[in-house]
Amino acid sequence: MSGLMPGETVLKDSGRLPVAYVKSSFRTINGRLILTNTRLIFIGGRFQSIVESFLKSHRERVEIPLTSITRVEKGFMAHIKVYADKEYSFKGMKDPSGWIVAIEQARATQQLPSPAHSFCPYCGSSIEVGDIFCPNCGKKIS
Repeated sequence: MSGLMPGETVLKDSGRLPVAYVKSSFRTINGRLILTNTRLIFIGGRFQSIVESFLKSHRERVEIPLTSITRVEKGFMAHIKVYADKEYSFKGMKDPSGWIVAIEQARATQQLPSPAHSFCPYCGSSIEVGDIFCPNCGKKIS
């Protein structure tokens, strides 16, 4: 997978089987879910409905740093909920219990950042204390 940060490795990948990211009560986006040693990444698939293609859902990308995840729980059937800055729901996945175990193990082995380091809330890259802009994505850090 392209877009990995230096030192980042893929721990689990949904692969060809799509996972649905529940964006709202009436809107889901099919795509790929990837767990790395630093973050959980959802990448919207290219093939959505015609309406979704106009809404550019295929460009949907969600990155959740492991350090921001407070808990993960199993929903009904093939559904998991990830709690970080908000609730993220992923449905239609193969082996939801395995995903929960993998996320919890990755969180447990995640090294806590030193006081001189933190992570960008937008892309999850490592940032130094005092940085005004993220060195990776360039967004202003509040």
